[in-house]
Amino acid sequence: MTPTSADDLARFSLTLLEREQLPKVIHFTNHGSTNWNEVARAVYLFLGQDPEKVKKVQSNEYPSIAKRPQQGRLGTLYPDVVAESNHDWNESLDRFLSEVVHD
Repeated sequence: MTPTSADDLARFSLTLLEREQLPKVIHFTNHGSTNWNEVARAVYLFLGQDPEKVKKVQSNEYPSIAKRPQQGRLGTLYPDVVAESNHDWNESLDRFLSEVVHD
């Protein structure tokens, strides 16, 4: 998966609105790919906690009615549009956490 920052998505959307013609299909994601375990570990690290406390659970161990594909990442179309609004998912996560986590 590729976690995507709502802030980066909003900036991308504003950039698209400035164009005279819009593409028919639009995909936007932050750079990089990861899994929920790595996202949780990144949050633990940011908070100064031990990321080893995060238990890894495989998708097939988690009960869900929805059938999930092994590979479900979307790519970003129109990279020329997103140059300024797109960042690595980890960088965007750190920026988000810095804004919402208070000491």
